[in-house]
Amino acid sequence: MGSTDKLAVAIAELCADQFDISPVHPTDSFDLLGLSSLQVEQFLREVRRRLGVDIGAADVAGNPPIAAIAKQLQARRRSRFFKPTSTVVFREAAGQPVHIHLIAGAGATAAGFIPLVNVLPVTAAITAYQARGFESFGIPEWTTAQAARRIASSIGRADNSSLHILVGHSFGGYLAAETTHRLRAKGIPVAGTVLIDSVLRRPDVAVATESSAAGSPRTPPPLAERLRMHALVAIAGPIRFDAKTHQAAMGERWIRAQNRHRLGRLPDRTSVLVTDENSDQVAHWEKLSARTSTITRIPGNHHDALHGRRQVAAIRDAVGAYLPVSLAEVGSTNQELRSR
Repeated sequence: MGSTDKLAVAIAELCADQFDISPVHPTDSFDLLGLSSLQVEQFLREVRRRLGVDIGAADVAGNPPIAAIAKQLQARRRSRFFKPTSTVVFREAAGQPVHIHLIAGAGATAAGFIPLVNVLPVTAAITAYQARGFESFGIPEWTTAQAARRIASSIGRADNSSLHILVGHSFGGYLAAETTHRLRAKGIPVAGTVLIDSVLRRPDVAVATESSAAGSPRTPPPLAERLRMHALVAIAGPIRFDAKTHQAAMGERWIRAQNRHRLGRLPDRTSVLVTDENSDQVAHWEKLSARTSTITRIPGNHHDALHGRRQVAAIRDAVGAYLPVSLAEVGSTNQELRSR
């Protein structure tokens, strides 16, 4: 079975699981399955989260069958893979007074930030960062320091007449904090940093696995599966796999980097948002907080932090606290992702 067929089957299986519809075939369309527009949007969110695929409304316009959607998505992935980039530009930086930088977590792409981008002010430039090699060819980064250095260099090469705000989800929060330290050391103005449900097991040590970040430790997989994952982690980036396998390998790589990293004191003017699911984290973050930091509870769980209406509004407000402009204007709901 080719990678396109595997993706079509994975999307069909996810649809069956999401809506308790059985069976769902790659030849089915969402209209044929009787899904409402709201259900389709929820499903696209799950595809982005669980399969690591950049899918949007334009991909399902005209109600194509799942197999046709998978073919289009795979063609996009192939075209991107040999154009090395780990940066997605939502809005151009030229002439904007504020530049907001969004950093994805382990196993996630910049597409997960679409709901947040839609409510951020149109007067801000917005750039998102994801793991090198996730959607395009890239030599792997093995440590938090390497990734933070790359992001800081990218920001430093831009026009720094703008005021910068860094926002990171999950492991991306670690990167946002470390990148902020590096930028300020270079004299680049960072107005504030927002960490969205970044999880610590202790105040100075990261969680052991992605599932334990959601509050439930997992049983170690069999030896053969662990050895296979070691191999995938080592070569993902220079070699592209099917979407689900690639996401798992890239996520595992960042989890390992997180496990090795000791997060020091938070930068000044940092806002930490903690979901109800990880409410025990409040006490841990208080031990790392700088005098000008704030810690805020938000509803829901770790994976919904970027998608629920109340959660996204809380993130927007946290960003807004560092903005010198009004939040009255919001971004376009059909903003198109464009890689550079």
